[in-house]
Amino acid sequence: MFPFRFSGFAIAATCVLLVGCAGTSTDGTNSGSSSSSQSAVACTMEAKICPDGSAVGRVPPTCAFAPCPGENSSAASSAPLSRYEDPGIGYRINVPSGWTTVESKEVVTEDYQATGTAFVAREETGTTLGEAFFHVAQVASCPSLAAGTSVTIADVAFQRALWSGVGAGNLYEGVIYAGPKDAGCLVLTGYLHSCNLGADCGPGRSAQFDKEKFFSLFETMAKSVEFLAHPGD
Repeated sequence: MFPFRFSGFAIAATCVLLVGCAGTSTDGTNSGSSSSSQSAVACTMEAKICPDGSAVGRVPPTCAFAPCPGENSSAASSAPLSRYEDPGIGYRINVPSGWTTVESKEVVTEDYQATGTAFVAREETGTTLGEAFFHVAQVASCPSLAAGTSVTIADVAFQRALWSGVGAGNLYEGVIYAGPKDAGCLVLTGYLHSCNLGADCGPGRSAQFDKEKFFSLFETMAKSVEFLAHPGD
């Protein structure tokens, strides 16, 4: 984790629910702009040097670096997975092997509050990534997602939208899926918290993490969700 890290989920995830919302610092002041719109993404101009000496830039809408020559950008989809089942809510999901399961984790935002399960990725030493996890929660009603698109998960129509935010030298971004489940809504949130390379990331944190890998994993996890016929089955 970064020495200046603060809890960003309550700050950044709110931005997917609003159009043109702003990042907020720990003292509540406006510290930057953000957007969940996929049509107005402006990526920063960093370049990643590939093993063969060539350079690649960032690509909208996720602003992940393009794959280097010979790399398979979808390789994360074939990562070893284990099966997790929640009989209380009534779902199953594939989780990358080695990720830690944190149950009863509360998520609070200005427009969204829920307790659910977080699947936390291993720390990537030496990179700008502070934390990455996938969160699953059941809430009373689905949040309204700006610029959302429709996807099918467990044979149910979900809304999908990217979200992002900034604050105190930190970047918060990810993807959220929301769809009906029983009498409520199942919300799936892929979450990335990283250090802005323009800020002081701390000793040894100079390598850009592979954002595309995590977005691919989030997509794989979301689409692996299956509903149990009855909770407990």
